[in-house]
Amino acid sequence: MVNRLSFIRRTAALLSAVSIVAVPVPGTSASIGLFSSADCNSCNLGVLPGGMATFYIRALTEGIGPETGFTGAGLRVTGLPSGWSTLSVPNPQATLSAGDPFSPGGARIAFSSHIAGTCIDLYTVSLTINTSANEATLRVEGVASPWNPTLICPFIVPGCSPCDFVICVDGGRFFVNSGLDCDVSSKSAIWTHIKALYR
Repeated sequence: MVNRLSFIRRTAALLSAVSIVAVPVPGTSASIGLFSSADCNSCNLGVLPGGMATFYIRALTEGIGPETGFTGAGLRVTGLPSGWSTLSVPNPQATLSAGDPFSPGGARIAFSSHIAGTCIDLYTVSLTINTSANEATLRVEGVASPWNPTLICPFIVPGCSPCDFVICVDGGRFFVNSGLDCDVSSKSAIWTHIKALYR
């Protein structure tokens, strides 16, 4: 019990501190996205008025080498229309989950050990549409560091022990009742800002 409490305290400290240093990783196509399928193959969803549906928040780790690993993430989701509600359930393997992805402050999630894979489960979301099922576009956006509020990005926490940083990644878009195709939004402005901070 003492060891577990000690780990939880260390993890909480990490989640509070990870935003102090964030670096882009050249050549990576990693991102955090919203998907209607658990295998990360679709980010389009159709829901009838008054209906319910399930979708998934996943970390795509393509371009991040296995030597770096994955032990956590931070994000928020915007674009939820009024009258729509969500219930986000974190990956049961997570050691710590703080916040709600759909809240203004977003959410952070951490794992006690490296999670393998290229489509990593972060949250399963139950969506309820209590109004007419109009089109909506949900977006994965960044969360701010309490110590450096100018540094805002969706991020992945690497699992390598010498790594004292987080990796800013792209955020995906999710189309509800829309015929638009999936894509991952560009974060070029954020990249430019981050690079300027650490020149």
